[in-house]
Amino acid sequence: MMPLPIHTSISVGDRVIPGDVDDEALVAPVRALSNQLTAGPNPVGRSSGGVSFFWPGSAVDGGGLRIYDMLGNAVNTIRVSENESLISGSRRVIGTWDLTDGNGRTVSVGTYLVRGAVVSGGKREVVSVVVGVW
Repeated sequence: MMPLPIHTSISVGDRVIPGDVDDEALVAPVRALSNQLTAGPNPVGRSSGGVSFFWPGSAVDGGGLRIYDMLGNAVNTIRVSENESLISGSRRVIGTWDLTDGNGRTVSVGTYLVRGAVVSGGKREVVSVVVGVW
């Protein structure tokens, strides 16, 4: 895969990010691609420590999430696990990304696609969500 030229526009869902904007504008809109998986805070600051992934109240049996950069390169992998406490009503934290790559380095400002599967109640659901990092 060839890297994108520095001034290439990128389409993210219903938004086009022009290639000549400053770094803080290169973040994703807060938009879930899956009916179940959500992320927060989103967008997230690199100095915040991380972003959590939430699932509605039903129990989670396992799964995994892979994080991709805007070029489609795998950046990191997160194991899905159930957190014992419910957060904000019926949502539970099922994973956290510390905004690092597989080598422990903080990722660059940009838009990341998180895709994977969550097993809940014996049923496997393919999920995805866009996360913006600034």
